[in-house]
Amino acid sequence: MTMDVNKPPFPIVNVIADQPMTDASQVDQLRSARVAQRSLLQRIVTGQQEYENSVGVDLWAQRQELDKLRGTIAHGAHRLDTIK
Repeated sequence: MTMDVNKPPFPIVNVIADQPMTDASQVDQLRSARVAQRSLLQRIVTGQQEYENSVGVDLWAQRQELDKLRGTIAHGAHRLDTIK
């Protein structure tokens, strides 16, 4: 559902402003929470990168194995053609 806010009835928006933090301990708590969140984010990003790298290695190994199987199948088919 969409609404054109330039036509009546105009929407009513209530804005409630928070009081600014004046207590230094509140500011310090907020800063330490942000530092903890950044640290957590960095660990998550690093873990994701490590996972993607390991998956890439697994996919490469599977691709190598598939190429070997295809070569074996092609070689076997070629031998069958020469026998006939």
